Amino acid sequence: MEFGAPVCRFVLPNAPVREISAHPGYPLRAWYDIRSDRIDENEDQIGITESARRVAKLIDEIAAQGVPYERIVLGGFSQGAAISLHAGLRLRRPLGGIVALSGYLPLATRLYGEATDAGRRTPIFMAHGLFDDVVSPLVAERGASLLSEVNRSFLWRTYDVDHGLAREELADLAAFLRNVAG
Repeated sequence: MEFGAPVCRFVLPNAPVREISAHPGYPLRAWYDIRSDRIDENEDQIGITESARRVAKLIDEIAAQGVPYERIVLGGFSQGAAISLHAGLRLRRPLGGIVALSGYLPLATRLYGEATDAGRRTPIFMAHGLFDDVVSPLVAERGASLLSEVNRSFLWRTYDVDHGLAREELADLAAFLRNVAG
């Protein structure tokens, strides 16, 4: 199955293994703690910030290897999407793009004060399933509304899926990547 995305190299870091407060007794890979059944309630500010720093450090390491920042696209799914948005909007240099699939904007109330000029200029593709029962479409849409106010290159798309990927979504993602890869 081909979607026409540009050739690229993927760096897929693993989130640390941790126990999630909302579901104790089941350690799993997670970028930060989820303390409530409502993902945007009582957010783990320390965990989100630490994970965003880890991602920013990885981006700097990739750039130090000779990949220009404007050729780097930061992206993720679910918590990875949340961390991609949080980290990417706070970087000192603009990236080629940010991709957020089936995620949301964590610590949304801090966006206006913390988003850098570089983050505001980085193109963003955010996609969400209309039937997502893990990350509420309403929570994702609230974040998308805020993002559209601070970023003129923000694209928001929804699809008739749950917490997963739609074929049309992958085609739209490929188009976004072709556009930002220039």
